[in-house]
Amino acid sequence: MRRISGLGRGGVALLAVLWALALLSVSVVSLGLVLDSTLSQQTSLLSTTRALLAAESGLEMVKSPAVNASNCEEATRKLNAMLFASQGGSKEDGVSFSVAFSREGGLLDLNRLATNPVLCQLVLGRLFKNSWKVNPQIADRAIDGLIDWVDPDDNTQLSGAEQRQYQRMRRPGPRNGPMEGREEFMSISGWQDLWEASGRDLRKYFSVGGAEKLDLLGAEPDLIEAVLGLPPGGSARWLSERDGEDGIPLTPDDIQDPGIAANLLGVSSDLVNERATLQSRLRVLSSGKVGQTTRTIEAVLSEGDPRKIEARWLQ
Repeated sequence: MRRISGLGRGGVALLAVLWALALLSVSVVSLGLVLDSTLSQQTSLLSTTRALLAAESGLEMVKSPAVNASNCEEATRKLNAMLFASQGGSKEDGVSFSVAFSREGGLLDLNRLATNPVLCQLVLGRLFKNSWKVNPQIADRAIDGLIDWVDPDDNTQLSGAEQRQYQRMRRPGPRNGPMEGREEFMSISGWQDLWEASGRDLRKYFSVGGAEKLDLLGAEPDLIEAVLGLPPGGSARWLSERDGEDGIPLTPDDIQDPGIAANLLGVSSDLVNERATLQSRLRVLSSGKVGQTTRTIEAVLSEGDPRKIEARWLQ
């Protein structure tokens, strides 16, 4: 038998063994990389799950009406210590949650307002044109666009937009029903122009799942003035006294009497009762953290004992 490239049978066998070992080494390294990647994925999933559970703990805490702005920080600290003190105390693997909440009723609910076109045009007209000094044409397009987006018919408001107009703009719409997402109103024809013309972050003024009436304890002054028909600055006296003696919002000494509110605002009690409230929903942000992993739950809670979760979103 002839030699192969100058190698004997022993040399060929040695090359075969070395080649097999090389393949085995590559396989082992590849397997190690796969296992390492899988382990990393499982660890990340576990951290995400634990962070979500921590966020749920914060949300459960705020469901108690005993938790308010003055004691929320202390309650958070104590509950974190009770639940998570034994689950990792280092920065790398420590478990904790934090909570922030505000009055949801302080935002104007566009879904509810749009179902009454006359009131919608009156209130938003005051807000956009008088308080914010927006160009009347831009204001009217936004207002009429809102009404057309929510109402179930195909009749177009004077400056609004129905399906044919959205098709020409190559955009989806309208919904022909209540908005579902909290920022869906930014999809309405005219609202992007309104954002730019007003120079305001509209998310701080409007909601699609708030209270039926505007919460006077949490609303911005221009919203209060637009809803109640007050002149600019007409809510100043109310704003200076609504948080009670401690001056802290969302605490038990906040003014709860509609008659006192009406007197401070200079309007009738009937108007306050018709368009406003002093008891509202809360918007809660509960963030759970495990090391560098964070999960946040955003929820709207109605007052009660316990507070009831009306809507929630996972961020």
